[in-house]
Amino acid sequence: MTDLFGNNIEIIRTLGFYQPFCSLMLPPYDKVETRWVRVGRKVPFVMGKYLFYSTKKPCGTEDFYNWCGNELVNLINTLLSNEDTVKLDGYAIAIAQLRKIDLMTKNDEKRCFVECVGSWYRKDKNGTEHEYKQVCLFFEDVQRIEPFEFNFGKQGIGHLPLSEYEKIKILNHEMH
Repeated sequence: MTDLFGNNIEIIRTLGFYQPFCSLMLPPYDKVETRWVRVGRKVPFVMGKYLFYSTKKPCGTEDFYNWCGNELVNLINTLLSNEDTVKLDGYAIAIAQLRKIDLMTKNDEKRCFVECVGSWYRKDKNGTEHEYKQVCLFFEDVQRIEPFEFNFGKQGIGHLPLSEYEKIKILNHEMH
């Protein structure tokens, strides 16, 4: 992508997370993200830079326990007890590089902070059942940024509007 003057601009994709999962992506927690991908379809995630933002609505209590189980919920609550960003719903809080995608296994649960389900089946609007697999997204070079309100969220992967690039200010110190 180029600007009006022909200068190359690195594309930054956006990825939304329910809280507390967005805050878990930050150092020092270094969560491995999980998403569902329909079998037979191309994985929609491309390698490159992503901006992480929290959704305006946090994860519901029932979903939180269903996805994580009691042991991981307790661990998350302990880890994030002094993390300021966990209270920020609807904010961009980090940037990172997606480096690897792989199927999730039971061995990934602690790093993903969710239980491994493996496969899930869902019917589409025509009533056809499709299998979905749980995948791990491995991000590197995760950097905290000065949080800013993010109003461009959408389900799935988005692209950061050029107007928002200037708002990304990397924090050089640990803030939590």
